Amino acid sequence: MANSPAFVLKNVTVNMAGVNQIGQMAQLTLPAPEASTEEFRNAGMVKPRVVRMGYETQSFSVELSSFDPAILELMGNGPHDLIARGYAESEDGTQHSYRCLMVAEATSVSPGDHAPASKASLTTEFTVHEQTLICETDGQDREVWHITDTEVRIGGKVQNPGMARALGLV
Repeated sequence: MANSPAFVLKNVTVNMAGVNQIGQMAQLTLPAPEASTEEFRNAGMVKPRVVRMGYETQSFSVELSSFDPAILELMGNGPHDLIARGYAESEDGTQHSYRCLMVAEATSVSPGDHAPASKASLTTEFTVHEQTLICETDGQDREVWHITDTEVRIGGKVQNPGMARALGLV
């Protein structure tokens, strides 16, 4: 399969306010892990060194063509469980599913601009507190990443194994 298209994402949806938004979601932007870095140049160094300090705050946004009051009410009501789902297919016909499980808080609900006889849009921005991305292939779930305030796992491997122990979290 290395020489043919694989894991081609063909469709997505999101569950918000307990409702699958199929037919109502125009676009979504999933949160992506982004390293937070600092540049150090101390005594005896002839060039600076970039040091990974952790991860940046993650965000998630979704644009809906519906004007659902339940979505408007997400603002200011604390963190919510959200699930983004995707369907992917490989050229050999293998089908894959993705689930991105998030605990997120709405930070902006924008009703957008409206014009007569035009589709309305409702864009909601979230700050993501926890996220797990899972890919299902051949009936097997595979955790791609899992990110919380104190732990990051990528491919099932903890990226900062000594931190939780050093800080007395375990």
